[in-house]
Amino acid sequence: VFGAIALCVAMQAAGDPLFEETDGHRRRYRLQPSARVESLSLTTQQMVSLYLGRRIFDFLDGTGFKEDLDDVFEKLGTMLRRKDFIAAQHLDRKLFDVGEAPHRYAGRVEHVDALVTALLREERLDVTYQSPGRPASSFVLCPYTLAVYKKGLYVIGHGNKHQEIRTFSLGGFRRIAWPGCG
Repeated sequence: VFGAIALCVAMQAAGDPLFEETDGHRRRYRLQPSARVESLSLTTQQMVSLYLGRRIFDFLDGTGFKEDLDDVFEKLGTMLRRKDFIAAQHLDRKLFDVGEAPHRYAGRVEHVDALVTALLREERLDVTYQSPGRPASSFVLCPYTLAVYKKGLYVIGHGNKHQEIRTFSLGGFRRIAWPGCG
C-alpha cells in the first residue's frame, strides 16, 4: 500500500495528471486518458535539426520567449523514447553555434512583454529611447513589427517625434509605459 501511495505522489510531483476514485473504502488513482501519449521517435537528423532550431533562440535568454520555448522542449523531451532522450541531452557538447554575438536581454522581460502586447493589440506606447552616442529622448511609439536580426530584437514602428517609420533596438529602450501610466 505504501509503495502504491509513494508511486502516486511521485507521479503527481512529476506532473502526471492523476485523478482519484473512491469505491466504498477503496481509493483508486488513475491516469487521465489525455495523459496516455505514445512516445515520440525521431531520426538522428530530426533530433539535430530540432536542437539547432532551439539553440538559434538562446539569445532570447531572460525573456518570456525563451522561457516558453524551453517549456515546449521540456514537453517534447518527456515524449521522446528513453534512449533518444539520453542522446539529445548531450548534443550541447557536440554542436555549438558560433554565429553573431548575442544581445543580452536579462532583466528586460517587462519591455519585451509590453512591446509584444502593444504589437498584438495595435496600441501605442510612451517610450524613452537612447541611440548610441546620443541623449535619451521620450516620444510616443506605434510599434508595427518585432524583427530578429543578427541575434538581436528590433522594433519597427512610427515615432511621433521622428514623424517616420524607424527601427529601434530593444537595447536602446530606457523606459516603456502605457500612455497615461508614466
